[in-house]
Amino acid sequence: MRLEAKGVGWSAGGTVIIDGIDVTAVPGHVLGLLGPNGAGKSTLMNVLARLVAPDHGELSLDGRDYSQWGRREMARTLVAVQQQATTEQDVIVEDVIDLGRIPHRGRWSGISRHDRGVVRRAARQTGVEQLLQRHWQSLSGGEQQRVQIARAFAQEGRIMLLDEPTNHLDIAHQLDMLDRVRATGLTVVVALHDLNLAAAYCDEVLVLQDGRAVHYGPPARVLTAEVVREVYRVEVRVLHPDPDGPPLFQYLRSDIAAAGEDAGGGTGPDPGGDGGG
Repeated sequence: MRLEAKGVGWSAGGTVIIDGIDVTAVPGHVLGLLGPNGAGKSTLMNVLARLVAPDHGELSLDGRDYSQWGRREMARTLVAVQQQATTEQDVIVEDVIDLGRIPHRGRWSGISRHDRGVVRRAARQTGVEQLLQRHWQSLSGGEQQRVQIARAFAQEGRIMLLDEPTNHLDIAHQLDMLDRVRATGLTVVVALHDLNLAAAYCDEVLVLQDGRAVHYGPPARVLTAEVVREVYRVEVRVLHPDPDGPPLFQYLRSDIAAAGEDAGGGTGPDPGGDGGG
């Protein structure tokens, strides 16, 4: 299913957060949203997921405007995983994954045998089957993230929107999760910070800066040393160890750190401060 956004913008308290953004995501492709903190990635994800309404612009699925989609129909079609999900309720993992089945059953229907099968299959796909009877609050951050991905798989949508899904995951689980997401063949939009993961898994990338789209295209063409320096303020060496494979990025120096040194502040946190960022 094709997802399109044209000229999308959203503001908060009179401050423009994103503006004039065009997005096209197609079946079988992974579109990566890239950019530094505050660039607008999560806001754009929330707009695409219909969690917030844009101030202006158009949103459509297969040419059908978002306004023409009912809530349940949209939930059966579009699956969103946000950066961090929390709950104070004492629920087990199986119940969390089963939340993905709610759009597929009647208002007063309980979990069916089919639903349980889908939940267990999603748990196997994401490597959390051994956690099904564990309590949500007892899980590590990485385990919770994998359970949220399992919930998304159980929802059986046609479009997946993943906001920094590699957060809290170790390297092996980052690669495994992106392998599995890519193998679905769905329309996928994923926000990432790791340029090496973006280059390896994304068919196209949309680079955001200060709430605007500044670069778009295949990672190998878009993610040059000049673009990384311009957008991220980082000096980088772009390597091509495999002529037929994705580029690799070796980070050399941050302009933020350099500015701190030039000002005489060094690169480490103030010993008398909290070191926060």
